[in-house]
Amino acid sequence: MCLISDSVIFVRMYRADLKDSQGDFYVPQLRIGFIVWSIIVSFIPILNTFLAVFEFTPKILIRVFTWIDKFLNTPLVPKKVKKRLDKAS
Repeated sequence: MCLISDSVIFVRMYRADLKDSQGDFYVPQLRIGFIVWSIIVSFIPILNTFLAVFEFTPKILIRVFTWIDKFLNTPLVPKKVKKRLDKAS
């Protein structure tokens, strides 16, 4: 599972590096050491679980809570509309 999510992260980082490399100042984010470390960590069960809990779960929960917030974003007290008084002369 982590290899799949890491692959998605690698592709995003690669695309960001390609875009950033066209500018004047460029600091690469994706490096060989990062890829090797991610592959090693994905095969160690304790670290794999740790990363799943603390790296990916918050991102999913934030999306769920944002959706719930948008869905339940109904005010308890509706906004009062001021009535205009038309003065007919």
